[in-house]
Amino acid sequence: MPPKKAITPQNIFSLDIFVFLLVVPAHIVNQDAFLVVVVLLIYLVVSSLLPLSSHATQPEVKSRIGFVLRLTCIWIAITAIVILPTIMNIVERQTTPVEEDGYSPANITLSDSAFQTELALAFLEQGRNPYVESYADTPMRFYQWQDITDPNWQDPALHYFVYFPGSLYISYPIYKLTQSLFSFYDQRIVYLILYVCLIFFLPLLAESPTHKLALVSAIGLNPLFTESVIPGMNDVAPLLAIVIAILFLQRKHILWATFFWGIACALKQYTWLMTPFYFLYVWEQATPEKRGQQLVKVAGLMSGIVVFSVLPFALWNFDAFYTDTFAFPAGRAEFLYPIRGFTIGRLLMGAGVIPTYISPFPFQWLQILGGVPVLVGMLWYQYRRGLGGMLFASAVFVFVFGFLSRFFHHNYVGVVLILATLGLLLDLQKDHGLQLLSLPE
Repeated sequence: MPPKKAITPQNIFSLDIFVFLLVVPAHIVNQDAFLVVVVLLIYLVVSSLLPLSSHATQPEVKSRIGFVLRLTCIWIAITAIVILPTIMNIVERQTTPVEEDGYSPANITLSDSAFQTELALAFLEQGRNPYVESYADTPMRFYQWQDITDPNWQDPALHYFVYFPGSLYISYPIYKLTQSLFSFYDQRIVYLILYVCLIFFLPLLAESPTHKLALVSAIGLNPLFTESVIPGMNDVAPLLAIVIAILFLQRKHILWATFFWGIACALKQYTWLMTPFYFLYVWEQATPEKRGQQLVKVAGLMSGIVVFSVLPFALWNFDAFYTDTFAFPAGRAEFLYPIRGFTIGRLLMGAGVIPTYISPFPFQWLQILGGVPVLVGMLWYQYRRGLGGMLFASAVFVFVFGFLSRFFHHNYVGVVLILATLGLLLDLQKDHGLQLLSLPE
């Protein structure tokens, strides 16, 4: 009988263990997360007893059991950290009495973007244009920014609905269904469903067991991402569309990939910043004699999806739609969004260049002067670096553009980190020469 193989640090430690050890403690610090601590310990024990390889699939029963147990631990952590708190907040909100004027203390757990989307869906149901209507007479008026005391300042969300119609299209069917079945609606229901779908899709991006696990942990448990899912921020929707597009790009289904990339562009403005990198990748993948034709086809399909999604509201009232979705985030509307988040604006305020957080400032010139060289540099970096290079380069550009903006919240930083993580892990996969499972035509 051959001697039993010794368990050494070399065959215990793997990428998924490193990622899990990195992200899980971040959720334990400020929480009484007893279950998550237990899951972390179980994960380490399973990893020591059933080590996995990061270089190839392992059909052995022992390896399959080890993979399933680790994935189960990750799902338990996701459930404890994200899914259950979100459901509990939804239930609390529905069971908390609402005062006659619409005030409810439970609404504080809901992000203003989710709250406004709910109100926009209600306007739409009544045949009213959510880009025209004022939100000043809705319950949103009770949830002003606690750290802003200027009596002349008004929350611009009361006047502008900044989100693209795509968010309304994906939400409206669930809005009608839950209203008819349960007589209530919470926008977090939609984003929680999309979040769970995202977690299911992530392992398909990799073939190595450790890479599959690392992707699920690094993205599904990214603290900046989970902190946006729980209150109902909408970044999970475009991220899911981008992940599905990547799946099709990996398998050379360019048109299906473009379809989902177009959906991402119809959901969130920052995906437009990633599109030049998508075009470069498509151009590189095509044969030299068909590159122009392929780019025209891809640009036409993507533009068609975006135009089709915005056209009804643009025709309904073009001025209102343009003001809400383009002029306002660019700082060219009557009511300005305050300088917030991880932006150069806060540095300029500290230096005395900008007097207050609601003062006008031409951030677009900073974005042009700083963003264009970075765009060119990142496109050069991406050249011949494949899909991972595309995602990493686009992440850097989105970060620079956001940093030079009027506001750049933690959820946007989370998106940048997710894009960079996807790019780096896909590069690792390419270096190991792994083959992907095929998708049906």
